[in-house]
Amino acid sequence: MSVKLERFAIKNLYGYKNFDVDFEDNKLILVGENGTSKSTIVSMFYSFVTKQWKKLREFEFEEMMVVINGNELRLTRRELLSNTKSLYKAHHFILERLKVLHITPEYALDHLDPELARAIGGGAGSHRFPSSVIRGVLTDLCSKQDQLFAFEQDNLTEIEKHLDFRILYLPTYRRIERDLKTIFPALEEGIDRYNRNVSKVDDDRKHIELVEFGMEDVMSLINSTMSSINNSFRTSLSSLTGGYLRVVLRKEYKSADLAALKAIPLEILDNIMSRIDESILSKADRQTLLNTIEDLKNKETASDTASDIDLISAHIISEIVLLHKKQYEREDNVRTFAKVCNKYLRGKRFEFNNDHFTLPIKPIIDSAELKATSCIIDEVKLSMLSSGEKQIVSLFAHLYLTGHSNYILIIDEPELSLSVPWQQTFLPDILNTNRCISLIAVTHSPFIYKNELANNAHSIEEFVSE
Repeated sequence: MSVKLERFAIKNLYGYKNFDVDFEDNKLILVGENGTSKSTIVSMFYSFVTKQWKKLREFEFEEMMVVINGNELRLTRRELLSNTKSLYKAHHFILERLKVLHITPEYALDHLDPELARAIGGGAGSHRFPSSVIRGVLTDLCSKQDQLFAFEQDNLTEIEKHLDFRILYLPTYRRIERDLKTIFPALEEGIDRYNRNVSKVDDDRKHIELVEFGMEDVMSLINSTMSSINNSFRTSLSSLTGGYLRVVLRKEYKSADLAALKAIPLEILDNIMSRIDESILSKADRQTLLNTIEDLKNKETASDTASDIDLISAHIISEIVLLHKKQYEREDNVRTFAKVCNKYLRGKRFEFNNDHFTLPIKPIIDSAELKATSCIIDEVKLSMLSSGEKQIVSLFAHLYLTGHSNYILIIDEPELSLSVPWQQTFLPDILNTNRCISLIAVTHSPFIYKNELANNAHSIEEFVSE
């Protein structure tokens, strides 16, 4: 999917702030002090592009505009307040109340105070609509006397046609999640339930908020990935062995490329075949195949004609080598995920076992440490990682192991829990995954953009408009 983020603007945030923000190459790093509204405008942008209109209504603003792929998408807060199913009910109810009170919309709007709002809303005991809704409805009634019930959602529907992206969002409040559990243990169940909902990897869900770096979801993702590549390997093997009879009957083995096979070292062939379960290829049969290939390698003259058995063996091994190549490509994301994460892990590393399809974290122990202690753990649990390591592992697991790409990635304060060297490499490593079509970050730290992203870093003050 081709996406070009060009610009977004907010008019009258909090009633007085205006922002007009430009993107360059789909990348933006906003820099500013606390209280400059940088987190707020990024949160609003996230709510807009994920079509979370209810969430966007919570912000106080007049109008918001986003330009994507040349399409200018404008939306007012008033539209958000009115473009709901309850809008028709509000207009109908308030219009009937005005008739009962024998007042016009113009009079009600001019004299609206808490007492009149309660009267229009149906009285203190049954006040159905807040004053802001009543004022909005009265304004509509004053300006649309001939279209009282023509409250269509055409603009919102049109905007939604242009918003179909896969988005990862790391909000600032992810940092307090574990602290809240520690301070208020009774909140743990509720917090876990919320995190499962907003952080769950779901093929049908286009936006994910990584608010928790508890590792259950990541462990599930790793296990499902290992299971998937294991199953694909076994399925391919079953298909290969099931085709042996066809190969013999149709003499497909006659086309075996002996020259290509001779170029492959026996050690590599042995390693490839060692991955095949003995129920499919016994050690004796494996050795027989290797001996046959070794004999073929020694037949260097034209008079050394290969027998049918030689050619069948060569064909089988060629197919196994091809299967291995395809399997290696399937496993590439796992290897890359482990390699990137290992840059950040200290005293431990992911080790991908492609024979047993496991991806444990193993401690790195030197000989001196080994002699000094008799109690060495064999595997480091994900839950034992530091908060910074958890952030790294969680994010890159979502990028490399979900099978998705073309993410818009939004990170509020990427420097959280990261040392200075990690801050400098974190965003470049994200972009190097080639799975993010856009990157938006909000930061206080100059080290986050002390790299090739320096030109994409801008002070929030640059985008304040009159």
